[in-house]
Amino acid sequence: MKQVRPLIDSEIVTLQEAQKYSIKAHFRNRCSAIELSNRGYSVPEIARFLVTRDDTVYTWIKRWDTHGICGLMIAPGRGLKSTMSNLLSTHETLSEEIKKKLAATPQKLSQVVVSLKKTLDISISYGQLKKFIKEQLAYTWRRLKKWLKPKQDPLVYEKLYQSLQKLIQLEEMNYIDLYYGDQSSFSMNPNVPYGWQEKGNYLKIVPSATTPINVFGLLSRNGQLESYECNSSMTSEVMIAFIDDFAKTRKQKTVIVLDNAPIHKSIAFSNAMQRWKKQDLEVFFLPTYSPHLNIIETLWRKMKHEWLKPTDYLNCDTLKKAVINILKQYGIDFNIKFA
Repeated sequence: MKQVRPLIDSEIVTLQEAQKYSIKAHFRNRCSAIELSNRGYSVPEIARFLVTRDDTVYTWIKRWDTHGICGLMIAPGRGLKSTMSNLLSTHETLSEEIKKKLAATPQKLSQVVVSLKKTLDISISYGQLKKFIKEQLAYTWRRLKKWLKPKQDPLVYEKLYQSLQKLIQLEEMNYIDLYYGDQSSFSMNPNVPYGWQEKGNYLKIVPSATTPINVFGLLSRNGQLESYECNSSMTSEVMIAFIDDFAKTRKQKTVIVLDNAPIHKSIAFSNAMQRWKKQDLEVFFLPTYSPHLNIIETLWRKMKHEWLKPTDYLNCDTLKKAVINILKQYGIDFNIKFA
């Protein structure tokens, strides 16, 4: 009957510390087996106590006698292979199948598990699949993006895109001033941003139904921002009044880039465009479904998701004050660099 060689005090202490503090269950069991053998327990008794085979305990004792405590550790590349590794070795196209199923149901990983069981007759757990797609397929859990390109007319888009590039070139040569215009609303029912928070002491934003703060902005690539706030609805008449005021400040030919919102396409707005043209101010309409071409969209996104703080939503007054402060301090305390 084989038993471990007699242990010295320092070895016993090392084994006891490993059993107490090691995070690896297999390593704790092996250290326990060596200590039990040193106490006089037989290999069959140790095997029954640790629920393993006699041969396995013999192997542990041999490795201890040869390499000491390092012999009880599992070397890299050894040990039981994971379920996913076994499945990948028998299903060569498994990774591609998982990708296809994730594309069909990107928000329901549990459904992918069920689908794999149904179509390929393989059983894996939710946790195994999640670990595999994160570590092996490099997938991440993130917000899905809206894709508007299929709604665009490619010929019209390309034509207007090239026209916009020419306007940008004229601006760079200082022949014109180019401003990107758009309207946005800020309310007490805000976009809830992500943020680092103390566990158990979470920051809270209390939404409430109030009249939103409507803002119309005109932003240039060099950081010039003209903004107008109103508490009423943003109508064509209100928009015309804002642009009329903006036109008074122009010293050279100016082009305003706008989207195709209904208030920009009204008869009153079209008539105003004829009047502005005589003041060397023209309007350029972007291709439909092309918010990415309007740089002021970045301003609204930064304000709502980064620059406005939870404390700004205490009430309507604090929110309005914060919005107006950001608009006034744009280019000083708040900046965006456009390529």
